[in-house]
Amino acid sequence: MTLGGSLAQATAGRDLLVTDIASLQEASGLHHAVSRIDIRWKEPERSGNGAELLAELAQDRQATSLLLVRPDDEAERMSNLSRAYRVNLGILALVALLTGVFIVQSNMQLLASRQLPSLAILGVLGASRHQIQALMRLQALALGLTGALLGAVLGIALAWILLARTGGDLGSGLIRSSGASVRADASLLFTALFHGALGVGVAWLGALGPVRAMGRLSPIAALKGALPAPRASAASLAWLAAALLGMGAAGLVVAPLGHLPIGAYAALALWLCAGLLAMPLLIQRLAQGWSRRGALNWLTRQRALAAPLSLSFSMTGIVASVSLCVAVTLMIGSFRDAVSAWLDHVLPADVYARVLKGETPMDQATQQSLAALPGLRRTEFQQVLEVTLATDRPPVLLIVRELDPATAQSRLPVTGALLPPHPEMPSVWVSEAMVDLYGWAIGSAQQLPLPGVVAGDSTPQQLPPPDVVGADSTTPASIRVFVAGVWRDYARQSGSIVIERRQWLASSGRAQLFATDVGWTLEPARQGVDASPEQQVSKLVNAIDPAIASTLEIRTAQDIRQLSMRIFDRSFTVTYALQAVALLIGLLGVTGTLASQSTTRLREFAVLRHLGLSRMACVRLLLLETGVVLAVALGWGMLLGLALAWILIDWVNPQSFHWSMDMKPPGGAIALGLVAVWIAGMLSGALVIRTMMQQPMLRNVKEDW
Repeated sequence: MTLGGSLAQATAGRDLLVTDIASLQEASGLHHAVSRIDIRWKEPERSGNGAELLAELAQDRQATSLLLVRPDDEAERMSNLSRAYRVNLGILALVALLTGVFIVQSNMQLLASRQLPSLAILGVLGASRHQIQALMRLQALALGLTGALLGAVLGIALAWILLARTGGDLGSGLIRSSGASVRADASLLFTALFHGALGVGVAWLGALGPVRAMGRLSPIAALKGALPAPRASAASLAWLAAALLGMGAAGLVVAPLGHLPIGAYAALALWLCAGLLAMPLLIQRLAQGWSRRGALNWLTRQRALAAPLSLSFSMTGIVASVSLCVAVTLMIGSFRDAVSAWLDHVLPADVYARVLKGETPMDQATQQSLAALPGLRRTEFQQVLEVTLATDRPPVLLIVRELDPATAQSRLPVTGALLPPHPEMPSVWVSEAMVDLYGWAIGSAQQLPLPGVVAGDSTPQQLPPPDVVGADSTTPASIRVFVAGVWRDYARQSGSIVIERRQWLASSGRAQLFATDVGWTLEPARQGVDASPEQQVSKLVNAIDPAIASTLEIRTAQDIRQLSMRIFDRSFTVTYALQAVALLIGLLGVTGTLASQSTTRLREFAVLRHLGLSRMACVRLLLLETGVVLAVALGWGMLLGLALAWILIDWVNPQSFHWSMDMKPPGGAIALGLVAVWIAGMLSGALVIRTMMQQPMLRNVKEDW
């Protein structure tokens, strides 16, 4: 053929060749084959959903296998495929944003404590309580607007870098994202404005507590150095935490909305808030059991008993950050272990080959030649076909392979019960996504339409001519199958079905299996006699007929495993960055809160100095308080993270991605992370304490007089 020109509207990164149908039929010899019919409505009012056309086509025996698809169905299918991925990534980003509430709150408290004398004088001079609160809100809005502007600019720059280096799927290769880039259009402006508004809202929410606290303090009391009294006790906050805990548990039983776990997301937020509200009572109870002797221990215990809200407030940011980071780390670690074990189960052979995109599947003669290669102990072929069960969802993959229906668990990672083969209908084993998306429950009988295309992985390929496949006028349009079990399939989020080879050929009317994949198990290498495993693989590849080898993609099981784990790690790289941001925000919140509390406690330590407590004793007291409360916060955050991880693993993942896993916490990594956070928190506390102790204590006592 002669290249006539280029396509201006072709998607970047996609290989596409267009020719007229007559030339293609003449070149290929497939004069009878038509894979698609494009229809344009003569009357626009008939566009609808094509129900009338389908009813007419259903009367034609030869048209029963036709599927009516709208032009935008492909885009909708891809959007549905990536929706759960995008939503979960968005939730993690919102978590990092919402932890900013605590740093804004601590900064506003620090600002209020430093401006307390000035605000008190304004009140004495005639400024109303609402005017003083309005001034503080204006300061919070200024902080929010500045942060939102800088965050929007930085976010756009980071998005441009990520898309340029990894693509829209962060390099995982799971979502078609070729040509993805940051486009300067109205949608970018809307996104920047939307998230900027979220940032301003976070600043407003973070300032709400300090502003209301200042409204409860009279100007005369503020001049004397008084602090706003808390409006709630530790016990009342604990009751509110129990109520939120119950509401979150109720959210777990809410069915997914549009296959999104809205109830589980609500449970995450409610349980997180419940954990934060329960901290004052936790600190109070731990202080009651604190029985260590010594003046510093006694002072620490008395402060915890007298002001549990103040101590817990100083650590809310770090508790929220740690709990969310622990939860996400446990989820990713458990998922990684599950994928690793799954790969061990589904890759029993040593070498695998797959028919390349656009190539004809392997016929019987090709399979025989590949099975006769030297040095093989076992050869297994399978055929992967696409079955469209719903036009608004990606096709389901039908896998035809060799296995014993009575012992399917030996070849498939079956989860749950396994039923014996049906005596009359062919048995199938479906992935967890088939149960959630299509209701193919174990023990049910389902109608399986015969596929119209063959797929190597998920890329359509042309079928051989019908007379070669064995499909004729007597071939059924669908077969009835029995669901004998459910298995875990982490490679195909849209669903997959496994059927035994002989049952498939007998029920579908096919004369032979046209394989798309082959797996070779090599003979064990004998030391001193045979070559190494690498040389065995090289010998196997060299023994394949060059004409056949050119149509295959050949990889060892170890290469497939390493590639899969590399894709997994790249897919979750951004979550590690979001966790680091959340922890940084939490540490900044701790620093800001300690600074604000040190300002309000200057008079307290001035009195302790005059009562005989040395400067170093004051430093040790502050370090003891900071270290103990920070350790309690980290421990409580870890326990709260375990509960949130349970929601992520047992509720969010099955409802979002339709696969399950077992929780396997990476205890060592989490322990090291908590120790690192504790050390960082102590260093930041030491800097604040050093600044505080450099101030003259006598002046603070005079100010109190």
